[in-house]
Amino acid sequence: MLLQASAEEVLEGESLFLRCHGWRNWKIKKVIYYKDDMALKYSYKNQVFSITNASLNDSGSYFCKGLLQKQPCVSEPLRITVIKGELVREKEIVHSRERREDI
Repeated sequence: MLLQASAEEVLEGESLFLRCHGWRNWKIKKVIYYKDDMALKYSYKNQVFSITNASLNDSGSYFCKGLLQKQPCVSEPLRITVIKGELVREKEIVHSRERREDI
């Protein structure tokens, strides 16, 4: 079982989507999504777990548990990081300056 994310780094305020994916696209049932070992959502038919308007508090280690062919399975943890918008702008400015100095 694999936890898939729309992105591992998300800007503050953006949306994030997580999906528990089974081998060979086998259906997974009774899925529970976790963040930092705390259950967040139960889904009998493995619906996508979404976080809208992501905040810094949404950063953490996510994983899912479920039944794959009636066998209990657990995904490997996936680290999700929410980045403050100001930090991204600062990195872009520094990167832009570095490119100008190379010319």
